[in-house]
Amino acid sequence: MTTEISVLKLTLHGHLVGYLAGAKNGRNILHFAESFQSNIARPTFSLRNIRTSKTIFS
Repeated sequence: MTTEISVLKLTLHGHLVGYLAGAKNGRNILHFAESFQSNIARPTFSLRNIRTSKTIFS
Protein backbone atom coordinates (compact mmCIF):
# COMPACT_ATOMS: atom_id res chain seq x y z
CA MET A 1 0.00 0.00 0.00
CA THR A 2 1.40 3.38 -0.97
CA THR A 3 0.49 6.70 0.60
CA GLU A 4 0.79 9.97 -1.26
CA ILE A 5 2.62 12.58 0.82
CA SER A 6 3.02 16.30 0.18
CA VAL A 7 5.97 18.13 1.75
CA LEU A 8 6.39 21.83 2.50
CA LYS A 9 9.79 23.33 3.23
CA LEU A 10 9.39 25.85 6.08
CA THR A 11 11.66 28.88 6.23
CA LEU A 12 11.58 31.96 8.44
CA HIS A 13 13.56 35.08 7.55
CA GLY A 14 15.73 32.99 5.23
CA HIS A 15 16.47 30.29 7.85
CA LEU A 16 15.37 26.69 7.36
CA VAL A 17 12.87 25.79 10.09
CA GLY A 18 12.03 22.28 8.90
CA TYR A 19 9.53 20.35 6.84
CA LEU A 20 5.80 19.76 7.14
CA ALA A 21 4.65 16.47 5.62
CA GLY A 22 0.99 15.75 5.00
CA ALA A 23 -0.55 12.46 3.93
CA LYS A 24 -3.85 11.99 2.08
CA ASN A 25 -5.28 10.28 5.19
CA GLY A 26 -5.03 13.59 7.12
CA ARG A 27 -1.94 12.77 9.16
CA ASN A 28 0.60 15.60 9.38
CA ILE A 29 4.18 15.51 10.66
CA LEU A 30 6.33 18.55 11.47
CA HIS A 31 10.08 17.87 11.47
CA PHE A 32 12.36 20.63 12.75
CA ALA A 33 15.75 20.99 11.08
CA GLU A 34 18.72 20.26 13.34
CA SER A 35 20.25 23.64 12.42
CA PHE A 36 17.08 25.40 13.63
CA GLN A 37 16.89 23.39 16.86
CA SER A 38 20.51 24.02 17.80
CA ASN A 39 20.49 27.77 17.00
CA ILE A 40 19.89 29.54 20.33
CA ALA A 41 19.51 32.86 18.47
CA ARG A 42 16.80 31.47 16.15
CA PRO A 43 13.78 33.62 15.30
CA THR A 44 10.51 32.84 17.07
CA PHE A 45 8.34 30.28 15.28
CA SER A 46 4.72 29.62 16.22
CA LEU A 47 1.64 27.99 14.74
CA ARG A 48 -1.98 28.97 15.12
CA ASN A 49 -5.30 27.72 13.88
CA ILE A 50 -6.65 30.21 11.34
CA ARG A 51 -10.18 28.82 11.28
CA THR A 52 -12.81 31.10 12.71
CA SER A 53 -14.37 29.77 15.87
CA LYS A 54 -18.06 29.96 16.66
CA THR A 55 -19.13 32.07 19.62
CA ILE A 56 -20.68 29.84 22.26
CA PHE A 57 -21.50 32.58 24.76
CA SER A 58 -22.23 36.19 23.96
